[in-house]
Amino acid sequence: MADGGKQSSAEAAYKAVVAQTDGLGALLNGTAADSTALSIDTTGDEDKVLSMGAEGSDMLSVPADAADPIVMSRQDGSSVGVLLPGTPDNGKAVGQNMVLFEDVDKDTDALVQPQADAGVRVLTVIKSSQAPTAFDYELKLDDGYKLRPMHDGRVAIADADGFVAAVIEAPWAYDASGSAIAASYTASDNVLTLNVAHDDSTVYPVLADPVFTWGYLSGTVYFNRTETLDVAELSLIPIAVFLLLPDPVTALIALQAATIVGWAATAIERHRTCLKLRYGLAWGWTGLNPFLAPGHYRDEAGVRCS
Repeated sequence: MADGGKQSSAEAAYKAVVAQTDGLGALLNGTAADSTALSIDTTGDEDKVLSMGAEGSDMLSVPADAADPIVMSRQDGSSVGVLLPGTPDNGKAVGQNMVLFEDVDKDTDALVQPQADAGVRVLTVIKSSQAPTAFDYELKLDDGYKLRPMHDGRVAIADADGFVAAVIEAPWAYDASGSAIAASYTASDNVLTLNVAHDDSTVYPVLADPVFTWGYLSGTVYFNRTETLDVAELSLIPIAVFLLLPDPVTALIALQAATIVGWAATAIERHRTCLKLRYGLAWGWTGLNPFLAPGHYRDEAGVRCS
């Protein structure tokens, strides 16, 4: 709890909405990070209220100063930063695994909940009809990355090649009676806007949710020089055999394998060059699709070709 056991109005609102909304508690508890995996500062003396992970792994950092972004970092070096709307008060640890930022806007607070995949859920607590219906989250993205809205309400964060670094799941909102409130995203440049259609007929408080998640297996595999040579020397005869089979999926895998072998072979021809494979999901208007792209590297994300 906040401040020596005294429950904040945001925490009370959170509990009230969860208690009235079927399945919401299970959803929130099912995705939240285990409190034992978190480092939490309750003294107010540190620059981070909460952190998760360590160097060389996926990491999450929730700052004390609301003027600083919440930062999610991947093992491969990519990162996403999230600035909360408005000019809220400094964050403070509440409960076992959340950080409270009060007054993100008029009659609005935010509860930040770490996710098990080192993503973050930002629970917007709307207390009255005087609160805004739109909340702007400014994102700090790596060079070349953009917000990519999808038809199903989700928003992908993808680079120029369509490689997805993170996914913002479609938003939801519920009021204190457990009724769903219409919620949606709009995106402009690096600003994600959460729209919540609450009005005088709404039973307050309202809990609304953007969740930023890595949630999908993705990343980059780096092959050293010896491993690159091993891939380059793979026989193309089995690949040719696979191409003769009628199963289109098998043929597709074989075609991709030939491409990977080709990239490995051209890497070997170049001094101090090795093979890398980016894998995961790619952004598309109709959804997220499997993505695999070979390439070359020499010194990247702290990995050296040797």
